[in-house]
Amino acid sequence: MKRHDFQNAARLFRAGRLSLNEFTDQVFGSAADTAESLADTLASSVHLPPGSVASAGESSDVSAPPLLAAPNTPRSAATTPSRSSTPLELDPTDLQRAKLSNSATSKSNSTNLKVRAATPADGFQPLVSNDVQLAALPHATHKGDCGRILVIAGSRTMPGAAALAGLAALRAGAGLVTVAVPASIQAIVANFSPCLMTYPLPEQSGQLALEAINDLAPLAESSDVVAIGPGLGRSSAVVQLVVKIYQRWKNKLVVDADALNALAIANLAWQDHAGPRVLTPHPGEFLRICQSWWRNDRQQSPVDGNSLEHREKLESLAVAFAKAHALTVVLKGSGTVISNGEA
Repeated sequence: MKRHDFQNAARLFRAGRLSLNEFTDQVFGSAADTAESLADTLASSVHLPPGSVASAGESSDVSAPPLLAAPNTPRSAATTPSRSSTPLELDPTDLQRAKLSNSATSKSNSTNLKVRAATPADGFQPLVSNDVQLAALPHATHKGDCGRILVIAGSRTMPGAAALAGLAALRAGAGLVTVAVPASIQAIVANFSPCLMTYPLPEQSGQLALEAINDLAPLAESSDVVAIGPGLGRSSAVVQLVVKIYQRWKNKLVVDADALNALAIANLAWQDHAGPRVLTPHPGEFLRICQSWWRNDRQQSPVDGNSLEHREKLESLAVAFAKAHALTVVLKGSGTVISNGEA
């Protein structure tokens, strides 16, 4: 596909004039065409006789020659069509069946085709349904229109946590992402992606120092959302820093990982915050959060860690916790629970 054709298809897709299915068909070709091309490529790569790979509706009785024969194997033995004795053998009838099967499948599923859209940046192919439509962006949209995120994360022993958090923000659609990290790991985090902006912060023993808040304040003022926590560590300075940010900043704040642990250690009043808060604990972190809540309210823990109903109780507690403290809880797990206390 030529470059200008791809750019034109992408422009139509962003404008909502092409569905995801139509876009992938234009860029990658239909599933049936791809399978037929693959079958023909396989046949040519192993030098099968002409006509050995039959097209749909045709038949073939030509036997495939062996691809690999063991050293010093007599010619008569090597040409014996035996799958068990030949390391690699390609049966042309298998290719014929594959083409016929794909042809039938593509016809029966033509109105409900699921495609795999390749994403080179992440190296895997997520399954995408044809009824998924991305929101159309205005033609003149630029990165400054798509949100600015500040990520406060990382320590000397966990630079990767900061980098992954920044990359996740980009993958979620943010236009500009700044990752603020201890100065000693700035180069490491910056090397993960040229798309990440990084900012060096004062540190103490490989973790953020309390005075880092002076550098962070102006960065937060120019950000739409602040995320804090991954890989910060649990030093006393980190605990004090996280508590000040949680209680004083008016930004939308996503609190994860070590920032959650820091707040649990501080035993603060969770409702004492100055702006929208989203907590993203896994079950273990959420249990620590709840234990600090119960200590403050002089309640006995209603959750038994060894109970078979442990997960169900945590899910109902997530709703109660969010409502009691005017925030949003994202309780991660095989069935993630998201609640602002209303449901």
